[in-house]
Amino acid sequence: MVGLSGLYGSGWLFLRWLRPLRLRIGPEGIAMRDFGATDLVFRWDQIAAVTVDPRPYTSERHLWLLVWPVPGERFALPRTHVVDGHETYALVAVRRLREPGEVEPVVRHFACRRYAEPA
Repeated sequence: MVGLSGLYGSGWLFLRWLRPLRLRIGPEGIAMRDFGATDLVFRWDQIAAVTVDPRPYTSERHLWLLVWPVPGERFALPRTHVVDGHETYALVAVRRLREPGEVEPVVRHFACRRYAEPA
């Protein structure tokens, strides 16, 4: 019985690991799922600002989807940086997405006033 449940559990974990990266940006907010991870949903009322820019305080030039939560809001991710006293979360490297050129216009459209122009 233990062997069967172990086989089932490892099969379930393997299938979960195969789930592809997914990013959805819409009127409700931003939802993403990384490889093997659970879905994360960030509603617009939880987000103070969002931009598509390189990660702060790094020398890399790759674009990331960066999110600043409203004060007091906690995301189920480790924060990546503190910029001007505000927690910053780098959600996903834009180059990992199938159509990276579409991310910035879509974020700008749905984020409205929350979209911060890249530095």
